[in-house]
Amino acid sequence: MIKLLEQKWFKWGMVLIIGLILWFAPIQKPLTQKELAGIIIIFSILGLLSSIISVYHIKFAKSKDNFKSDKEKFIAYYFNKKHIKFLYEKKLNLGKDTFTPDFYLPEFDVYVEYWGRWDKDFDYKQACRKKRQTCEKSKIDLIELFPDNLSSFSQLDWKFTERLLSVLKKR
Repeated sequence: MIKLLEQKWFKWGMVLIIGLILWFAPIQKPLTQKELAGIIIIFSILGLLSSIISVYHIKFAKSKDNFKSDKEKFIAYYFNKKHIKFLYEKKLNLGKDTFTPDFYLPEFDVYVEYWGRWDKDFDYKQACRKKRQTCEKSKIDLIELFPDNLSSFSQLDWKFTERLLSVLKKR
């Protein structure tokens, strides 16, 4: 029950119900009953829509054109199979730095980055470390995935789950 009460959609749904009650209940205030109820209903509908769009928007396509690499497409496929909601390349503004991690998982408030050229490019590795440090300074939870983590579906499942649990335990 507590988990249900923490859900944004549940809170906005309750505001909607209150608005509907006010619409039909006989209350005399400076604002008319209908005006007050109308305002509450409008705000609750906007809140519900906002919650649904931000939390339950899944960007997944059959075409790899929507992803920068086949490995990112593989990760998206994994999230889809595991019913994990995600946003692809959601911008993250960290003061003067802007960072666009590969995935954002709104249900966990966690970002996921796939370091695809980690083993091949020293400059890339340095840039990855800088991004990691920026996230740590800003207290942003980041799950890092590397090429050897994606050798199979079960390997990705093991590594991702292990890292997600580690992040959640720290909270």
